Amino acid sequence: MNNPDHDPIMAIQINCFHCGGIAIAVCVSHKLGDISTLINFVNDWAAITNHYQHQNHPLPSPPLLDAGVSVFPQGDLPVYQEKPYFGLPKSVCKRFVFEASKIEALKATAAPILPTRFEAVAALICKCAASALGLSPNSPLLSTVTVNLRKRIDPPVPSKTLGNMITFFLFCASQTDQLPELVSKMKQGMVGSEMQLKKYGGKYRDLDFIGEILKRDSEAPRDLKFALMTLSSWCRFSTYEADFGWGKPVWIASVSNFKNGVVFMDARDGKGMEVLVNMEEQHMARLECNQDLLQYASVEPSVQLYHQDDLSTFNV
Repeated sequence: MNNPDHDPIMAIQINCFHCGGIAIAVCVSHKLGDISTLINFVNDWAAITNHYQHQNHPLPSPPLLDAGVSVFPQGDLPVYQEKPYFGLPKSVCKRFVFEASKIEALKATAAPILPTRFEAVAALICKCAASALGLSPNSPLLSTVTVNLRKRIDPPVPSKTLGNMITFFLFCASQTDQLPELVSKMKQGMVGSEMQLKKYGGKYRDLDFIGEILKRDSEAPRDLKFALMTLSSWCRFSTYEADFGWGKPVWIASVSNFKNGVVFMDARDGKGMEVLVNMEEQHMARLECNQDLLQYASVEPSVQLYHQDDLSTFNV
C-alpha cells in the first residue's frame, strides 16, 4: 500500500488448495487500526461464520467504534500528515524460531534480572542486529518498541477498542552489551513509558503532550541517517483462536518489507516464539550466521502442521 489516496483500506485473499487446505491472507491499512484491531476483526469474522454453520456457536461481542475517542478526540489533536510508505528494494524477510526450552535457557543468562520471554528474545535480536548492520562494537543501535495502550492507560479501554491505540518507547543496544544490561535498558525504557502513559487518560491527561507526539512522528524523516530497529510484539494476542468452522489455524505468519522491522509472534503452542526479521540482503546474510543467535534459534525451519492425529511437515 504505497499510495494513501488510492490504495484499498483492506485486502483479503482466500487460497484453496487441491489437498483441501485453505490459506487466508489479510492486509489492512494502519488508517483502520493496529494489530489488536486486525486480530479482533479476523477472530470476529471467524466466529460469525462459525455461528451460521453451527447455531450453538456464540456470536462475538461487537467492536467498540468510539471508545478511543475518549483518549484521542479528533477535534483537539493535529491531523496526522501521512507520508507514502516505501519498502526496501533488496530486502529479505527471515523467520527465526525459538523453542520454549531455548527461551528458558536464554532467560537464565539474564540473571539476576528476570526478563519476560519478549524481553529476552528482543534483547538477543538487537545485540545480534547491531553486529549484522556493521556497527562498531560500541556504537549504539536505537530500537523502538511498540506498546499497546488499551490496558496500560488509566482508566483502561476495552481490548476490542477499534483504532491505533499504540505508542512506543526507545532503548539503545550495542554488541558489547551483555544480556542483563540489555534487558535492564528495556525495562528502564518501559518504566519511562509507563510515566508518559499517564498523560493519555485520567486526571493526568495532557492533550498538548499527545498532540506533540503525533506531530513529532508525522514530521520525522523516513530516510534516517542512523541505525534503527522497529520491534513489534504480537505475543499474547489471540492469533490462533480464529475458527471458521473447520478448526483453528495450524500456522500464522506475517509478511513485511519494513526496513529493520521485527515482529514477535507466539508459536502455536503458546510457549515458543517465531520472530520475523526484515533487513537488507547483506545485513541478513550476517544475521542468519550469527552464532550467538543460532545457539537459541532455528532459521527458517520447516513448518510442522498438526491435524488431529496426523503430523505433516511442509517447507514454506
